[in-house]
Parts: sequence; structure tokens; C-alpha cells
Amino acid sequence: PSGFLSGICRSVPMIHDPAFDLAPHLDAVDAASRGDMLVTPVGEFGTRTLFRIVDYDPLLDSSNMTEKEWVRIASDIAAAYDAWDAFVVLHGTDTMAFTCAALSLFLHNL
Repeated sequence: PSGFLSGICRSVPMIHDPAFDLAPHLDAVDAASRGDMLVTPVGEFGTRTLFRIVDYDPLLDSSNMTEKEWVRIASDIAAAYDAWDAFVVLHGTDTMAFTCAALSLFLHNL
């Protein structure tokens, strides 16, 4: 279900600080994404990490991944590339090597 993982993360204080005012830090983030933003508590070095979780609906078993899903992942990363410093793709192990290879080809010009 869409929003499942971000909903869980919002309820864990070690992952998300709901009291932190995100508004001044959202200049580079498109307006549609702002409601999905999360922020970590202050870390060991006095910094926070601003992040967004994108859940795909329906969630797939990685053994059912096809080119269609690879294109979707690559398109989402390419569309948000300038707004973020890093991307983490959570993926099962069944086809991870295939997905990594496909994404490395799709994203080689970024």
C-alpha cells in the first residue's frame, strides 16, 4: 500500500522528528513532494537528514520485477535528481543484480 513505509517511519522518533519545522528547508523540493518529507533528529555531528520515501503501489515481490519497473525507478530518480544528494532503492534479492545493471545503464548520463 502506498505510504506504508513512510507512515511507519513517521511514528518512530529515532527516524523522524515531527517537531522540526521543515518549511525553510524545502526550496529545492517540488510542491507535490513537500507533504511526504521526513527529517531525522539531530545526529551525532549536529546535523539532520531530510528525506522522502516513495512507496510503489502495488508493492511487488522482487522476483516479479520487469523492465517496466526498472524504467519507473529510473524515471523517478531522474526526475528528482537535482533536488537530492542521494537515492536509496529498497529491493528484494531475487532480481537485485538485474535491477542494478538496468539502473546503471538507464542512469549513466546523470
